[in-house]
Amino acid sequence: MLRSVRAKAISGYVSVAIALAFLLAGCGGGSPPPSPTATIIGYVVDQAGGSAVEGTTVVLQEMGAPSTPLTTTTGNEGRFQFSNLPPAPADRHVRWYQLVISQPQWATVKMEVPVWQAETVRLTLVQQRRDPAFASDTQPPTLTAQGHTGDPSKWDITASDEAGGSGLRLVGWLMDYDWGHVEAQPLNGVSSYSATIYTPALWEQSSGEHVTMFVAVDRAGNMTIDSVGHSPADNPPQLLDTAPTMVGAVASTITNSFLELPPVLPAATTALLGSSATQVFSTSTPNLLQWVARTARQAGKDAGKQPRRQANSLSSPTGSQPVQPSALPPGSEAVLFTTVGWRQASLIGVTGFRLYRNGRFAFDHQKTTPNESPDIYRTDDFGAELVPGQTTTYAVSAFGYGRESALSASRSVVPLAVLNRPAAVSPADGTVLTSLPTLQWTSVPGQAVSYVVEILAPGMQESEFWEVTGTALPLNMAEPPSGYTSWPAGTYAWRPLAARSAPNLGTLFRPWYEYQAVTLAAGSWRTFTYSPVP
Repeated sequence: MLRSVRAKAISGYVSVAIALAFLLAGCGGGSPPPSPTATIIGYVVDQAGGSAVEGTTVVLQEMGAPSTPLTTTTGNEGRFQFSNLPPAPADRHVRWYQLVISQPQWATVKMEVPVWQAETVRLTLVQQRRDPAFASDTQPPTLTAQGHTGDPSKWDITASDEAGGSGLRLVGWLMDYDWGHVEAQPLNGVSSYSATIYTPALWEQSSGEHVTMFVAVDRAGNMTIDSVGHSPADNPPQLLDTAPTMVGAVASTITNSFLELPPVLPAATTALLGSSATQVFSTSTPNLLQWVARTARQAGKDAGKQPRRQANSLSSPTGSQPVQPSALPPGSEAVLFTTVGWRQASLIGVTGFRLYRNGRFAFDHQKTTPNESPDIYRTDDFGAELVPGQTTTYAVSAFGYGRESALSASRSVVPLAVLNRPAAVSPADGTVLTSLPTLQWTSVPGQAVSYVVEILAPGMQESEFWEVTGTALPLNMAEPPSGYTSWPAGTYAWRPLAARSAPNLGTLFRPWYEYQAVTLAAGSWRTFTYSPVP
């Protein structure tokens, strides 16, 4: 527990914030006098942005004073609510509550919730099924996080599992409720752990509400979360009554193989490049499939499908890859996600945006910097509720300082089914050729399938794409890579991609919104060496 940090909160330096939540509404110690009561509304899901967990027992009890526990049970949307809670008195600044969720065969999650004023605190808790190998372990680990005076990025972390428990699976941290980007140390069942870690001092870099969360998970899946947060405004501004404007939503169904990096090629030399290299690079606008391909790859990296900047980084609080919808074919290596975009006319009082999926709170986007110049915000939803062929509807609101705007207009998408992977036919992998080859691959059955060839040319740092009508690409008839007047000698990496898309009949603001859904499948990388006879 963060006892020493709480003392700082009372003295006005930092505020201790909620854990395992995608929203903390109403931070701000010096707010106007509280009105009578506060409310905590939460959802329990089986992963970040995932499916609702029904029938979970939720117990809330005030900390630091004798009190009677309050108990409720989640409904079919995973929703629970505690109303008529006393807010913090004037001499205490913050009133702390402990929240514990549990049910048979599911892991136990313990967290703390602060209430500053008569506000509505909204949060989401992730509860996963208990590992059957540790069915008797129902107790969450212990966890303490001690900050260093004068260095807000430095923390001493100590965690331990109870005697006879399953042992610690991981200890880590994340910023601003972003459970897709957990930085954690796998522990493989040790009984205790301590270390000094460094986190970004996010509140020194940008304004608004921010939170650093520390998490300990045992091998049964039980979880304990402590957090420290910051709210900069003593007198928070009113949120203008301007709802976001929905721009669009695109559902992408891709294979994990699509996210594979090309093989490392031999370094290109001046002799190889010769006179074919130029100083003028192509200025042509990438076609839609190129844009979607690069966006999908980036989204895959963001979801932890590619190695992150630390070797021990994990993609979820349990250390596993994000769970994909059960509707996807087993063994398909498929990833299904939706990219949602919106605009916001005014940012006064706005500290983030809230995403609703099919009318239910899904997660929060804790950023107020547009993803796309000059004014479009964007987030990716990897929710397990997404199903090929089934309509999913999104809406977005703006929030901040205990207030929330009206919802945007909704936008619906229908994800497409998984495509089979095309397979490269020729040339054979590793072939050395004296003339430019015709790249060939197998066809993929299905309506309106098009093909793209991705090629990494000698001396290039980034691959490029060639759109093809059939299943063959004669390189001697294709436009050379950017920066070349002809196809240079050297080693190439290439692979075929199959694509299918559904048009978007709504208003168009950006090229990628022309499509409601895209499905992509990539073949394996192959190489060949082009060594023309002098």
